[in-house]
Amino acid sequence: MSTAPNKQRNLLRDTRNLEIATVVRKDVRLKGDINLHTSMKIEGEFEGSITCSGYIHIGKGAIIKADIKADVVAVEGTVTGNIYASHKAELGPTAEVHGDITTHKLKMADGVNFSGICKMLRDDGTPVTPSPAPIAPTKA
Repeated sequence: MSTAPNKQRNLLRDTRNLEIATVVRKDVRLKGDINLHTSMKIEGEFEGSITCSGYIHIGKGAIIKADIKADVVAVEGTVTGNIYASHKAELGPTAEVHGDITTHKLKMADGVNFSGICKMLRDDGTPVTPSPAPIAPTKA
C-alpha cells in the first residue's frame, strides 16, 4: 500500500496546529503592507507586502500578490511574489507560487505549481552558492 496520499495530507500538519493570531477570511480583500510579530492565516485576497516574525499560512483558495518574509511560510493557495522563509517553506498539493523562494528548509507536495528559483540558506542564514563547474581544458 502506498503512503504518498498520507504524506501529502500530513505535509503541513506540524504548522497547521500552531496557534493563529490573525485570520483574513475568504470574503476579505486587503491591500497594503502588513507587519506582524505573531502568526497569520490568509484565506482571502491580499496585495502588498507581508513581514512577519512568526508563521504565515496562505490557505487553499487564497490569492496573494505580495512579497512574503517570515520565519515559516506555508502555502496552499496562490502566491505571486517572492517568499523569504528564514526557517521553513512548505508548499501543499494545491499551492501555486509564481516567484522565487529563499529558505533554510523546503517541503513540496506532489501537484505544486512552482515557477521561480529556489535559493537555499545555510544554518547561519547565508545563501548556499554552488561552486562553479570545473572548466575542461581545450585542445589547441
